[in-house]
Amino acid sequence: MNYKKLFLKIKSGKIKILFLIFVLSVFISSDVLSQIKTFYITGQVTDKLCGKPVKGQIINIASDSSSNPDDNYFLKVRTNEKGIYFATINEFPENSNLIIYTIDVYNNTLDTVINVGDISFLNNHINVNFELYSSIISSGCEPDFYFIFDSVSSKPYLYHFIDNTGENTISWFWDFGDGTSSTEQNPSHQFKEMSVYYISLTISTINPSGTGCTGTITKKLNIGMRSYFNFGGHAFADLFPIDFGTAYLYKIDSANIIPVDTAIIDTLGFYYFYQVPEGNYITKVCINSNSPYSELFLPTYYGDEQFWADAGIIVLNSNNWEYDIHLVQLNVSVNTGEGVINGKVTYGEYDNKDEPASNIEIILIDELDNCLFYLYSDEDGYFSFNELEYGIYKIYPEVTGIDALPISVEINEDNPIVENINIVIQANGISYSINDYYSEYIDNIGKVYPNPATDLVNIKIYFKKTSIIQISVYNQLGMLVYRSSESKSMGKHIIPIKLEHLSKGFYNIQISTIDNVSFIRKLIKVD
Repeated sequence: MNYKKLFLKIKSGKIKILFLIFVLSVFISSDVLSQIKTFYITGQVTDKLCGKPVKGQIINIASDSSSNPDDNYFLKVRTNEKGIYFATINEFPENSNLIIYTIDVYNNTLDTVINVGDISFLNNHINVNFELYSSIISSGCEPDFYFIFDSVSSKPYLYHFIDNTGENTISWFWDFGDGTSSTEQNPSHQFKEMSVYYISLTISTINPSGTGCTGTITKKLNIGMRSYFNFGGHAFADLFPIDFGTAYLYKIDSANIIPVDTAIIDTLGFYYFYQVPEGNYITKVCINSNSPYSELFLPTYYGDEQFWADAGIIVLNSNNWEYDIHLVQLNVSVNTGEGVINGKVTYGEYDNKDEPASNIEIILIDELDNCLFYLYSDEDGYFSFNELEYGIYKIYPEVTGIDALPISVEINEDNPIVENINIVIQANGISYSINDYYSEYIDNIGKVYPNPATDLVNIKIYFKKTSIIQISVYNQLGMLVYRSSESKSMGKHIIPIKLEHLSKGFYNIQISTIDNVSFIRKLIKVD
């Protein structure tokens, strides 16, 4: 099986999370699985209304029969007086995933699917919390708080604690579970090491009548353990929530962007993802073709950006429902010209470009960098922009996680139709050509290394025969900041590029051949 091609297919289409789990598990080494025979699951159950820990709640841990019908693993545990449960799994279920679930007082089931292969890769300590409706009766003196990890500070393990109790509170006492405490309402605290901490807040209140009470709540903070959170937001077309659409979730894993899940946007324009592992993510909202907004707004990433490289990064370490996305508006005009631009998108490396790439977003941009239209390649990989006015355009293939540069195309009276634009999606970049599927001079181009870099990077290029190539470096604004030409004989060559004159940031390197084939690579310059 060509796993790289399969990975590229997944990145471009609508996916199901269980299918992704299966694909990722293919890459898990059996040696790694054999090294970790035990992993630990813990979490806290709290009441949805008052926030108090729920004692005696049954937590079920079972193998996922949809991933392996022959596996019948099952374990039942209960929460303690702090609403916390513990479970130790001594053996990995073979070729299976685990479902952790519990049932609230209204007989609603809350569950989380755990990818066993993912656990073996990252951490054998997993944290899954549940917030549910229980039979707890509020005493009227219920403290509450939440905590936020400080992702900006250079200090490790720095958290901010925010009191969420409400009015009439006159005193606060925080126990951080590491022998330290605070009497501030909203303290900050730096922990010394990765561990599990039980944070308690005790408050005292006094009512206008002079009566008062005290109450304590304890919540579990995991530093260095895998936790799961819920998040979402509204998707807006101008001032209004969109009516029909899909949200896509991608995980930033080292240098890769991995598709994780999809969610249907509800009738109020809201998207949400439940029980997502902590980490860094980007999200994208696409309007369905049956929506009247689909011809007016672009698919847009969180941060209100049209390209994935500019997307806002969601640092997921708590529940959050405020990740709103305002879709980028197109500069729509009526097509009355005679110009046509068309082409085909395929998957593969340089020796195999015959696999059609369907459902790839192609954006048409004018010479002033205004986005005019977008469409998706059909099931055979073809796309076509018709009835265009004469002028200079850019064609941009937007594939989340894959580097690309716009393809410049001019149509005029002498050349009203530009066809056979060939866009090839590869694991480490997108190449393109016009009227040719591959270069007669270059067989393969490797990755940029080292990357990130400070003063110098190298690119390994395999030449089929003696040739001249042009190397161009563009900044994030698309401005040319470096250009050189190299003449090389047949064989493998390592091309150096000096970076001393460049400021830190992201750059695109374009390698162009004398037969008009271009290859794109990403570069990160650091101090």
